[in-house]
Amino acid sequence: MYSRDHVEDRMVTMKEGEVCENSSRRCRIALCILSCLVALIALSLMTCELLFDTIEGTIIAKKLVITENSSSFQILTTDSNSTLQFYLFNLTNAEEWQRNGTKPRLRTVGPYVYRRITKKKDVRFSEDRCDRRVLEYSLSTVYYFERNGSVGDPGQDRLLVPNFVERIATSMISQAGSTTTQWLWILTPNPLLMNLTAEEIMWGHEYQSLSMAKVFGMVKDTKIGLFNRLNNTLYGPYQINTGAHNISKLGALVAFEGKINLDKWGSVYANMLNGSAKTGVTPTVCHHSMLTDCFSGEQFCDVGSPEESYFLLAADAVTPPSVKMGARRYMFSSDLCRSVSFIAKKWVSASNYPRLKLLALEMEEKVFVSADEEPDNVAFHPKVYPTNQYPPTGLLSLSPCVDFGIAGDEPLFISLPYFNQAAVEVKEAVDFEGPTEPNLTSHLHIDPVRPATISWLH
Repeated sequence: MYSRDHVEDRMVTMKEGEVCENSSRRCRIALCILSCLVALIALSLMTCELLFDTIEGTIIAKKLVITENSSSFQILTTDSNSTLQFYLFNLTNAEEWQRNGTKPRLRTVGPYVYRRITKKKDVRFSEDRCDRRVLEYSLSTVYYFERNGSVGDPGQDRLLVPNFVERIATSMISQAGSTTTQWLWILTPNPLLMNLTAEEIMWGHEYQSLSMAKVFGMVKDTKIGLFNRLNNTLYGPYQINTGAHNISKLGALVAFEGKINLDKWGSVYANMLNGSAKTGVTPTVCHHSMLTDCFSGEQFCDVGSPEESYFLLAADAVTPPSVKMGARRYMFSSDLCRSVSFIAKKWVSASNYPRLKLLALEMEEKVFVSADEEPDNVAFHPKVYPTNQYPPTGLLSLSPCVDFGIAGDEPLFISLPYFNQAAVEVKEAVDFEGPTEPNLTSHLHIDPVRPATISWLH
């Protein structure tokens, strides 16, 4: 028989066991709930981490659509103020070159610093041919000389240079001029070399030999310079995609001067404003935001591949967000009458804020490659009179962009500084005196997340 005290002690022990068991069960439940909460929080954090870029991109994209109050609108419509340095070449062995045909020696003279003021005119929103809202404006550009940083006074410094106007006019009159016109031109005194001021070379010199030609309507103007058609000019209107329907088309050029295609080049794709890419490399007809049917030439309102190409307009341009290494971007230049492709090649730091990392885009080398080596350049590199051959690598034709008022193609070309990336026969055609910078090219820096072009460099 158990004593009464023993029974009571046993009952107390049983109650304590039940209490401990209940407490342990509650602890396990609480621990399980806590574990679930921790797992849920961890999963949420992981999801946020994985989707952060997507969420951030979506938020940024909504803010980047071009509207009256957006940052993109401010970038595109704010007047730009920049400085440019011009370098000219002086012929130092003129007598030997004229008498013996010696290879010309060129000495660099410069820089002559100019401030370029570009103003946006007639800014407004309108609709394109697909009834989509677009931003429309024109560009007015003026150059002002800056003495600070310049090597001298361009109005006083004189250089001996070839009479390129005479050579151009002779070639064009030979191509399309009548017999009478050709004889009149032969009888007109046209010196092979001219002693001009730097200002006359850049912004225009009155060529008296063209006075008679102007009287007969053969030329439009007798004042001609290398850059005079760039000064005090008004380009446009430009129509720009707002990105409202597709953010990957933000900043894309929809129309220029009321046209969705140019009429300067010898093929449909070369005249396209949107510079689409075929197999990711060369322009073609059937891609991008404003498609052109390869067969009918009719405009579609569909969108093409968003990964392939976009437009930049100038240093104050916008481009779709989330630019990646190796991405291709296209800049349309009204001065070149075409679009030019750039490739994202490397990361650089912003000059005024080193912690800001930018993508450096360099011009594709294929832009200057001869049509003999790059068939896709045939339309951009017309054959040269009288050889009927494509210009060599390193020379880019400006013939469709220049109009002296004479029938025929102006044999005028541009190259990278010091014939960088040019064929051997081009580089060896002249000797440069003094130091040169053989690797100069055109490139631009952009913010890879937001759509601003930070700088434009040559």
